[in-house]
Amino acid sequence: MLFTECGVPISGSQNPSELSSQVRTSSTMVLDKGQTCWHTPTMSMLAFFPWLTLESDLAIEGYHLLRFHRGSLPGKEQQTIDGVLEAYLEGETRSVSRATILTTDDRGIIDELSDEQMADVFEVAELVAFAGLAGREYFLPGGMKYCNRETFNLIVQRFQSTSQGVAVFSRRRDGSTHTYVTASQNRVRRPISQYGVSGVGLDVSFLTALIQARDHQDWEHLTEAIYFFNKANTDSDLVSEESECVEMVGAFERLLQCFHGKEDEVAQRFLALWEPSEWLEPVSCERVPADKRGRPVVETWLRDFFGYRGFHAHGRKAIWRPTIWSRREHLLLGAYGFSLLVKLWLKERSLYQLTDRDEPDIDVFEKLICGKHFEPQPDDEAPHYPWHEIRGTAAFHRAFERGWKTMFGATTEDPRPDGEDQNPDAEDTSTS
Repeated sequence: MLFTECGVPISGSQNPSELSSQVRTSSTMVLDKGQTCWHTPTMSMLAFFPWLTLESDLAIEGYHLLRFHRGSLPGKEQQTIDGVLEAYLEGETRSVSRATILTTDDRGIIDELSDEQMADVFEVAELVAFAGLAGREYFLPGGMKYCNRETFNLIVQRFQSTSQGVAVFSRRRDGSTHTYVTASQNRVRRPISQYGVSGVGLDVSFLTALIQARDHQDWEHLTEAIYFFNKANTDSDLVSEESECVEMVGAFERLLQCFHGKEDEVAQRFLALWEPSEWLEPVSCERVPADKRGRPVVETWLRDFFGYRGFHAHGRKAIWRPTIWSRREHLLLGAYGFSLLVKLWLKERSLYQLTDRDEPDIDVFEKLICGKHFEPQPDDEAPHYPWHEIRGTAAFHRAFERGWKTMFGATTEDPRPDGEDQNPDAEDTSTS
């Protein structure tokens, strides 16, 4: 949904009419004689994420993510902010008790935003969303530490009085329409996909690198790749998984600056950027057919994903030849792998340093590609998720190798002296 004022989109960055974030105008609208659009006087404005909660306030590169707790935080303009957020509901009638406010060094929390400032906060909101999506976890009990694009939906609301209704503008194929909603009817309920979302975290160093990347000459490629990746991760029933596959592969192509739709080009540029500490032997991956074991496992997966996307990108609803990985597997692996590829992209441009978590996440990717993550679960047993088994085993081996090197160096030989009992607890069976 897009909200406009005087026929000019007031949300977005490079392509504002396509952003999912919203501008809501809360005031008594006046249409002067001869005008063909709404006109509003100078008003206060609040930018906020109604469905996002953080454990602490964050200050990053001149931007501030402030916790909202009804009645107590952020403290400044508390009564006004409580009033604006009263329309956003956690249930049928209960207003949200927590949310997150976005502001900047150069403005007060409810100061009006210029068009340039508006575009800026929406662009940063896309980066906040991507940083959050990059850090989510999969297959945890109760959906813990999971989120989607809707979690980071930014609202910018204009208002004169929080007791008034809102003017809602909607785009159409033949233009746009607007509706005035009274204060008593102005209610926005938490999306079903946001119930149970908890433990969302933001990697500050990663988000900082993303914001700093806006000054880099290759920023256009990164921002467009992130935009389409975010669109492919809404979990919305109104967006088909087929469309998400097209958008996600498009994100890979845009990041890698592949402009010709060539599979070989995408694969070559991906491999040039991907940096695991060691490659998995293709023969050890049961998912990879024998005739495709002459290339890295990750390349086989990427080419399979590219081919799958091609069916839908060229107007086919059904695929006409089988693929190795299913649609759901491709979306899961693509979501995991793309964020790591962005980190490597930033590292190549000296904008980011891989963390102790990033490196094992990259190393384990090919093993995750080989797993079967959507096998039917038995009804009478606890759920079994290969995702955790693979990651857990890899983490154990990595920790063991580090411990070994700390104690014994790089040697792989048994460090015990020759002749030392190899099994001191074994029973002595010698005879005199």
